[in-house]
Amino acid sequence: MEEKPSKKKILHADNDQKTREKVKETLECEGYEVASATTGKECLEMLPIEKPSLVIMETTLPDTSGWELLQEIKKTGGNEKVAFLTAIDVPQERKNKLEEEGISAYILKPVTPEKLLAEIRALMEIQE
Repeated sequence: MEEKPSKKKILHADNDQKTREKVKETLECEGYEVASATTGKECLEMLPIEKPSLVIMETTLPDTSGWELLQEIKKTGGNEKVAFLTAIDVPQERKNKLEEEGISAYILKPVTPEKLLAEIRALMEIQE
């Protein structure tokens, strides 16, 4: 029997240590369990172990782009949602295309803890 992903588990991929720590602290204070990865490869390796409901990732990781990582995540056949958390803004048309390709949210840095939590809560509610 296949194990269902935890509704409260989040996998966060970002190569910036301060961002990882801030996101982890913010989300754990709200009861989410957060696992962190520093590269796309590490994120992919952690997916079957962590079984997250949501993957939050930077669009520029040391070994891959967020777009490439999204494609690899989709190949795993999981049903986790994927959100970008990045300082790189793109035109609305590009955001719309990303949504069509499977990105559930495009969150711009810097982000306040309140804004981040609001985005995450909305994504997790949609999933339930």
